[in-house]
Amino acid sequence: FDITDSLERGGERCIVRIELKTTDAPSNDKPSGKQLAKPGIYKASGNVPTLYSNVSGVWQTIWLESRPFEHVTAVQTVAESSPNGWQFQLRAAVSDRARTSGMRVEAVLFADRSCTEAIAKASMAVTDEDSDVDTLDTTWLKLKVPKEKTHVWCPQHPHLYGLHFLLKKETEEVVDKISSYAALRTVRCHDDQICLNGKPVFLRLVLDQGYHPAGLWTAPTSEALRRDILSAQAMGFNGARLHQKVFEPSYFARADELGFLVFCEYPDWNGGLSNRWETSDAYQTYVQDEWRTLIADLHNHPSIIAWGIFNEFGPKNGWDRHHGAGGGFKHRYALKEAQDKVRRHHD
Repeated sequence: FDITDSLERGGERCIVRIELKTTDAPSNDKPSGKQLAKPGIYKASGNVPTLYSNVSGVWQTIWLESRPFEHVTAVQTVAESSPNGWQFQLRAAVSDRARTSGMRVEAVLFADRSCTEAIAKASMAVTDEDSDVDTLDTTWLKLKVPKEKTHVWCPQHPHLYGLHFLLKKETEEVVDKISSYAALRTVRCHDDQICLNGKPVFLRLVLDQGYHPAGLWTAPTSEALRRDILSAQAMGFNGARLHQKVFEPSYFARADELGFLVFCEYPDWNGGLSNRWETSDAYQTYVQDEWRTLIADLHNHPSIIAWGIFNEFGPKNGWDRHHGAGGGFKHRYALKEAQDKVRRHHD
């Protein structure tokens, strides 16, 4: 949410306090995952609309940040390999006020996350069309990775490159700067094998239900998310299927750093109808919009190697019902392919 219009200038210092109240309104028109949708939906078992230990309320971290009127609104990075080496393809979207004459977007790649050694740079003028990164049909910038600085991302060596996006005026004045990271990682399927960077990888995944002792579906700290991953790795797992929940961005950042492979899944319970594929038009619209947002928000994390379009639908329960949850299997798959041609999908 943009709260700019609600702020009042109060001198040199401005203290902002936000009070947030949330209510889980009973509705069949939104996905519920493991969230309580409506009491007493099942006659035999009371408040159990999803067959899990139900939760309610805020379940992801909320924060406030400032940004200039002319700013970068979104970025996408895609790593590509070829016989000639590796490169990054990059896109950036900017605010309406940034699409003025003379503005440029510059991308700088660094050897690692210390961002002390720049190894590639590219820039491009901003145009009136540079406001949408929903698809990757066109690419703005390409950064060639020097051969001697090439380090692929994998569980054994999760190398991350530092990456800066700069929005500049004609005078070279920097009006906005995004500090991020990127990784060289490809995911492909060959027959029944999943290949990471062209090599088969054996997936030893734990099913992560996303509960936390101190906050149910809300992690108490970022360090708690990191400990979950380290605990799984200590037990011999190299990844996780994240079950019926879109995890926090902080989780995926920790997974990127630790080389943890992730199947990211979307909640597909429809608020308590008898069958998950029996949904309303409003539900389908809601899910389609959220599905696009999910992929756009998490696209750049190398730890995510597959999207979970549905939870355990299978050919009996969902594949042949293309009118179902969020437009059905084929429709949601098509939405995924339009935004992310790199990763696989699983059911």
